[in-house]
This record gives sequence, C-alpha cells and structure tokens, in this order.
Amino acid sequence: SESNGIQLKSSNATITGNSFTNMGGSNFPILYSSLDTFPTITGNTTSGSGYNGIGLPGGTFSVSGNWNLPGSSFPYLMNGPLTVPLGVTLTVSPGNTVRSDGNGIYVNGTLNTVGTAPLPIAFTTRNSSPAPGNWLGIYLSPSAGSSSLSYVTISYAGYFHGTGLTNYHYASLFVDGISPNLSNVSISYSEGHGLELNNASPTITNSQFSNNGGSGLLSAGSSRPAITSSSFTFNGSTAPGYFVVSLDATSVPNPTGVTFSGNSYQGIQVRGGSIGISAIWKNWSTNAPYAVTGDVIVDSGQTLTIEQGSTIKLWGTGIYVNGTFSANSTTGRITFTSLADDSVGGDTNGNGTPEPTDLAAGNWKGIYLATTAGSSVFNNCDFSYSGYNHSTGLINYVYSSIFVDTCSPQITNCTFKNSESNGIQLKSSNATITG
Repeated sequence: SESNGIQLKSSNATITGNSFTNMGGSNFPILYSSLDTFPTITGNTTSGSGYNGIGLPGGTFSVSGNWNLPGSSFPYLMNGPLTVPLGVTLTVSPGNTVRSDGNGIYVNGTLNTVGTAPLPIAFTTRNSSPAPGNWLGIYLSPSAGSSSLSYVTISYAGYFHGTGLTNYHYASLFVDGISPNLSNVSISYSEGHGLELNNASPTITNSQFSNNGGSGLLSAGSSRPAITSSSFTFNGSTAPGYFVVSLDATSVPNPTGVTFSGNSYQGIQVRGGSIGISAIWKNWSTNAPYAVTGDVIVDSGQTLTIEQGSTIKLWGTGIYVNGTFSANSTTGRITFTSLADDSVGGDTNGNGTPEPTDLAAGNWKGIYLATTAGSSVFNNCDFSYSGYNHSTGLINYVYSSIFVDTCSPQITNCTFKNSESNGIQLKSSNATITG
C-alpha cells in the first residue's frame, strides 16, 4: 500500500486473520485515528516496509476499552502521550507489546495490565536501537488505585532530563499515593530510577529491578511497601551513583526474601528525616546493609526497632531519639559502623575493597537519647568509627558514640571501638550498663 492498510476512527470493527505486507513510507498496517477505537482484532500478521504495528494517536481516552492481541509481533505504537482519565479503564490483553515514541502514559483512571507467564505484557521503546531513557515511563496517580500490573515488563524508560515523567520525577514507573498489586513485574534499563513510590504502599511480589541507572527503588512520603521474593541487580550506574534502594526516613518497606547482586551502591539508603510513626528497620540481606546519609530523628512517642542481625552504616550523620530506640538482638549482633567499613556488609559505598583511607574514627556522629528516650534498649550491639569530635559533635558540643541525656536506657553486652571521642556519655542518668 502507498499509505496505511486499515484506518479506524471510533470503530469496534472485527479484524481477524489478515496479512499486511509493505505499507508505504511511515505508515501502518492498522492506524487508529481516535482513542475511542477498540476493535476485536486477532490473528493478524505484518511484515515488510512501514511501521509494523498499530499506530496510536496521542491524547486522552474517552471510553473504556481493551487492547486485544492483534497477532504475533504486532505491537501497539504510540505517537504522543496517552492519558487514562478518571472513570476510564484501559485493559491491555496478555501477550501485547506497547512501544513508546518517547512519551509517557498517565493514568488517573485504571490501567489493567494482567499478563501471564507465557504471555507477559511489555512496555518499551519504539527505537530500533534501544537505550535507557528512550521514553518517559508510566505514572499512576492518586486516583488510579484500582490499577493492577502482573507479568509486566517496563524497559528503556525513565528519561532523566527536563521535568522527567512528571514534576521532576524520573522513573520507569511512578506510583503516587496508591497501593496497587505489582506481581511478576520487571523494570530494567531505566535512565533514572526503576520504581518510585510517594505515599504508596503496594504489594510487590516476584519482581525484578535490573540495570537501572538510578535506584532500583526510590521511596518517599510515608511509603510502606511489602516486597517479597524479588531481586535487585546491577542498578545505580548513572553518575554520580545511586544506592540500589533509597528511602526517606518516613518510608519503611517490609522486605522478605529479597536478593541483591552487582549494584553500584549496594545498600539501603536512608536519606534522613523524622520517623513520625513507629517503624521496624528489617534486615533486607547480609550484603545490603542500611546506609544512613542524613540525620534521622525518632519522634516522641514513636519507636524505631532494629531487627536483630542488622547492619547500620552511617556517614557524617547521627540518630536522634526522642521516642524509643530498640536494638535488642537475641540472635546474632546488631552493627553500627561507618559507611566506609567494608568488613561487614561488603563494599556498600562502591569505592572498592579493601577500603581505602577514608575509613576512620569519627566517620559518623553517634546516637543521642533525649530525656524522653528512657525505654530505649541496646543489647548485643557493636559500635565502630563514631564519636565525631569536631564542630558541635553529636549535639551541643557532645562527642560520644551514645549520649544519654537525663534518661535511663538499658545498654548490655555491647562493644565500642575506634571512636574518635567517648564511648558512652551520661548526663543525669540511671542507665543500666552491663556485660
């Protein structure tokens, strides 16, 4: 054909068992002229010249509908951004591939993408030589809570320039204020982050995050996802380097059976902030310790619990407890050390093993227990390379690994070594210090 094969506008035609070969120039075997077009379309083939797929216009869907599987190697080809508005559902049938011209998919209604193991659903680039950042990604807004992604792959998105996917968020999938189910989802080759969460607590199972330039998971705004049987591999390559998982202090995932391999900064970064709701820092994996890069404050009336056997690494930062700090390990030990310490948890800061000369006493400040923190417990804990002895120190010119300020915590069976200043400093305290 000199142009398109079939062009549809506001049509529910039945198109089955057809063969399309050599469409003219930059034309399509099937072209939709409007987004209210949802034909029954199966068993077709396409080959030769032209764009081998269904051409989609950019714009906003006005009605709900289902993108059937047109045939083998017969993708949907975007030509502009797509918006699913409130009250509208876009269903993508198993086995489909959606290829973007660089734009994003914005969901305010419902995106129903439930593939199967033999027929996964793919969102990727139209570029014949794919590269990270070829397209923006998928945004699930606070009104898209009924959306579901299962057996879905998202690749080569996360454009990391300008305003990104939306409002300076750079991720292949950005989940904003909702908690959908993400099952058997694979996010790879993002130029920015893989999955970004804001005030979102999805259930993530059997999913893979790999080869993303930023963090595999970036989380903020009190997000508390449950992550089960998932893997993070080879993330964080975009300069200046990103931790494989990056959280603000309000975001506290619940991981089970999560594995890590080959990530540039293989740690669970806590960027700092206040913990206003009691939380547990779970032990993700022995080779992915916590990396606290900003001061963390435990608010009054709240408890931060460190799961036994965990490793917490810090760099120039401290933990300030106005509520309760519970580091009570009865199996194994809890380690608080420098981010530069490769002897436990591996090379978390990605600068080579054995650790170069930046490992030193005073690499981090310490832990401050305020007057309201008397119920805090430290049992079977090891403290190394803390007691920063410069400027104002831990707080108000106090220099120690733990400063107990007019309260009476329990500190038992703990070790303190390589501090730049004091191990424990007490003020008006009846603390219990034994073992």
